[in-house]
Amino acid sequence: MTFYSGVAAVVQERPIKAAVIGPANLVERVASSAREMDDRIAVKFYSYEEEEEILEVYRRASAENEVVLFTGPLAYFRVQGAFPNWAVPSTYVPYSPDWLYPPLLRLLSRGYDIRRASVDGFGGDAINEVYAEIGFDSRGVLSWAETSDEEELYRFHRRAYESGQASCIVTCMRNIYGKLLRHNIPVEWAVPTNSALQELLKKGILLGEAAREAERQVAVGILEFHDPRQEEEMEIPYEYRRERLLLAVHQILLGQFERLGAFVTPTRPGSFLFIATRGSLKEFTRSFRSFDLLDLLKKKTGVAASVGIGFGSTPWDAGRMAYKALQMARRAGGNCCYLLSEGGELWGPLGSSQALKIDIRVTANQALFHLAEKVGCSPPTLSRVIAALCCLDKSFFTSEDLARLTGVSTRSAQRMLKRLLEAGVVRRAGVEKIISPGRNRSLYTFSREEKEVREVLEG
Repeated sequence: MTFYSGVAAVVQERPIKAAVIGPANLVERVASSAREMDDRIAVKFYSYEEEEEILEVYRRASAENEVVLFTGPLAYFRVQGAFPNWAVPSTYVPYSPDWLYPPLLRLLSRGYDIRRASVDGFGGDAINEVYAEIGFDSRGVLSWAETSDEEELYRFHRRAYESGQASCIVTCMRNIYGKLLRHNIPVEWAVPTNSALQELLKKGILLGEAAREAERQVAVGILEFHDPRQEEEMEIPYEYRRERLLLAVHQILLGQFERLGAFVTPTRPGSFLFIATRGSLKEFTRSFRSFDLLDLLKKKTGVAASVGIGFGSTPWDAGRMAYKALQMARRAGGNCCYLLSEGGELWGPLGSSQALKIDIRVTANQALFHLAEKVGCSPPTLSRVIAALCCLDKSFFTSEDLARLTGVSTRSAQRMLKRLLEAGVVRRAGVEKIISPGRNRSLYTFSREEKEVREVLEG
């Protein structure tokens, strides 16, 4: 009894591996806060000197940890732009009016008139609140709440100071702080408070615990295929050939799923059921990015399988999601895999070079699903096509545009546009005259008058 209690305690006490990414001075402050935390979290620190290093730092951190924590929003959103599908749960310290107190007090102690400060990163309401609390008038403060263009923001501050509109600067951006400092302009850098950094670590614990709980979810998979040689080798009785094929596929599945500790069994000819955990499948699919089993089956048996995997808190929920995911794999033409969680996350098609993850919950009134059914394709395929066409800086498009944007042949793009046309997603808008020899090209546009099309485009 003591032995099992000890094992349970060891499992419960295994700390969450968290990475903290930020400038060196902030990372050092988080390290100081981490020493005061309990042993539920083990923190590893990743600092950067230049903004260009952030993406590479994130790649290393996400590969080595369960959670990634950013000391500020700028680095977080920079990574989000490059990696919209986070490899591991991630969060950041959001801007807070509390950040303003230390730099303003330091400027006051240095003798500067903070009533004529130039401040970025905070809206007027936050600035007014802070100034009111320290007993100063904020009507002369220049504020810049947007932080999208660093060079423009730098020029804004410098012009304000050199024109005499501002006597000092408060910035949330480290690069701007450094530039202004080099030009002997009075500036202070607004950074998270110690309490905010401690809150970041607490968030890391919650994120890590939630991720571990998710990894313990039930995963149910359905794999189905058909015999590609039914019309060949007629000298071999079909039943014998089918049984040999089923045995060959079953043997491959057992070999692959054994290392997952997964249960796998045939349910009917050409169909298998497997049960595992979300965590083991995440590792098997390299964080839901690939499904090498499909290539292995194709190479060794010649079959093209459709796979649907569902995640859920109960086997029933996971099974329902698996069946829905299987339908998507069928509609995508087979030889691919989709994964669907009961929370609405969809990954796929795994086995494709254009695999993606979308959140089904954001599709207004399930309009994307309804349109996909009309078109006869999977929701992610339709989503990718629509997203690609929306990238064009024009209202009309051709099959050549779609082929170029999605990396498919012109013939495939023409077939897709024909299906979109028949489903009412697009309509013909005219003909593009070609000066050089060749046929004129049909122009298409979205059928925005259709409610479901409008919901998908605007949602």
